[in-house]
Amino acid sequence: MENGAVCGMNLAKAVCMLAVPVLLLAGCGTAAEEVEGEPDQVVHTALFDFTVSDITAVDSYNSFTPRDGYQLVQTKLSVTNTSAGALTMYAGVFEARWYGGHTTCLTAVDEDMVPDSYILYPQATYRGVMIFEVPADVSTLTIAYEDTLSDEDGNIVYLIDADW
Repeated sequence: MENGAVCGMNLAKAVCMLAVPVLLLAGCGTAAEEVEGEPDQVVHTALFDFTVSDITAVDSYNSFTPRDGYQLVQTKLSVTNTSAGALTMYAGVFEARWYGGHTTCLTAVDEDMVPDSYILYPQATYRGVMIFEVPADVSTLTIAYEDTLSDEDGNIVYLIDADW
């Protein structure tokens, strides 16, 4: 067998034969379905309902002040468990997105802010404040939650657009 041959093929031909199916499979994923909502609207997911409201820029929140070139955006979140079991919820599943970037909410510094995680029992509702640090020139953003379902069903991304 000559140097660089794989089962009688040269190495370049073998790599190409393996790469083509991998590249084709990479494009087979389904795009996430997008469900758009508005501030103050109840959004229904597979396991819970949520509402994002009062989205506004603030100079500071408790001990938080924005870094140079950034601003703080405050929003209220309400989540109601509509499933039959308790849910462990995470603040980081709600994301602020804008043209050119995204971020999760800042870590809670008081009991009004959404904690990193919490248990939400069936039919219970949690209400809290989320604070995001975004570039100072941003005046429109989207609060997003991605519901990850089974591979056959694909994902659903819930989007709440707001400007201030």
